[in-house]
Amino acid sequence: MITQGWKFITTIPSSEPFFIEGNNIWDYEWESTGETINVEDPLYKQKYVMDVYKINVKGKEIVFAAGEFSNCIYGIYQQI
Repeated sequence: MITQGWKFITTIPSSEPFFIEGNNIWDYEWESTGETINVEDPLYKQKYVMDVYKINVKGKEIVFAAGEFSNCIYGIYQQI
C-alpha cells in the first residue's frame, strides 16, 4: 500500500545537485528518522520502500524521503 501524505519530487543521479528550500541535500549529512514510506516509481510503476531522512540547516530540520530506484539514481519525496 502506498503511503499517503507524500509526493514525488524528482528522480536524480547522486552526482547532480538537488535543492530543498534552497539547500543542496548532498551537502549535508542525512540522518535517518527511523521511518519508512511505501512509494511507486512514477515512471515504471515499481513499488519501493524509502527511508525518511532529515538534514539540519542552521537549526532547522528539513525532512524528505529518498531511496535508489536503480544504481545511484534516487527518487526524492516530500510530505504534503
